[in-house]
Amino acid sequence: MTFNRPNKETISPETKQLIIDHNSLDAELYEFCMDLFQNKTQSIKQRSITFIKDKYNHVIPYSAGTCLFEFCMENKHFLKLNLPFFKDLTFYLLKDLKITSGIRFVSVWNATFIKAIQAHYPNSTLLKELESVYFKNSEPLEQISDIAKKTDQLLEDPVMRKLVFNQPMVFNPTLIVEPKENLKGFFNRLFRT
Repeated sequence: MTFNRPNKETISPETKQLIIDHNSLDAELYEFCMDLFQNKTQSIKQRSITFIKDKYNHVIPYSAGTCLFEFCMENKHFLKLNLPFFKDLTFYLLKDLKITSGIRFVSVWNATFIKAIQAHYPNSTLLKELESVYFKNSEPLEQISDIAKKTDQLLEDPVMRKLVFNQPMVFNPTLIVEPKENLKGFFNRLFRT
């Protein structure tokens, strides 16, 4: 499962063929299952089957077992150091706030992470840089990916590493932020296909 999968149109024909060549048994299994699926669904009216293709459907199951940053952050030391914070944040959102929407989960997670950086490292370059990345993009999964990449980049600096690795973050429910939805996000969700 991945949240930053490239569009198949961007993959070259050579790469597609390489994937097929190295996964011939998977392709054969897929074709077999697709035939079974089509045979089973022929007698069912098309309108009664609706598949909702949305990457946010995978967020909650993924987050229940893995830190949300895991898919996009390279600095595993940062993740390990702050694992108690990430676990507490995640399970507070899932169990206490009972968030079941993947997009809302990621939005609250991102905003709360930025607020935690603000609380733990006020007036720091880390805060300023991460806020800049956070406010640049309103699509939550792209936002978290951008935040992770910027964090990785910033932690290459020895001074930044010393600041961050000497003070792990601690979760507190008062850090929770429910971001206000902007009009662009509202219309994107309204007209999402």
